[in-house]
Amino acid sequence: MEYLCSFLFLDVIHTVGPIARGSCDERLKRQLRNCYEASLKLLETQGLKSIAFPCISTGIYGFPQDDAAEIAVSTVKEWLTEKQALNDFRSGLQVAPFTQRE
Repeated sequence: MEYLCSFLFLDVIHTVGPIARGSCDERLKRQLRNCYEASLKLLETQGLKSIAFPCISTGIYGFPQDDAAEIAVSTVKEWLTEKQALNDFRSGLQVAPFTQRE
């Protein structure tokens, strides 16, 4: 059986988040924040105009979903503010904190 997949993007930035196993401390939160920051840095250095984030580490790695969503949104907001890029990326930045249940 063959599957044909077509994607609406040309570039993929891959990051591996921390393994939390259901709880997190400040070290794990910082590691997760670093994942988003590194991806945003690559977005900028590669001249990309859009990015979509899943909620990193919340699946098999067990990072608490509420904490992960807060980290994702706050990191992206801080980056946009720091770069003064809110209007530049308003339509090209997505954070999708979905889970397997959804």
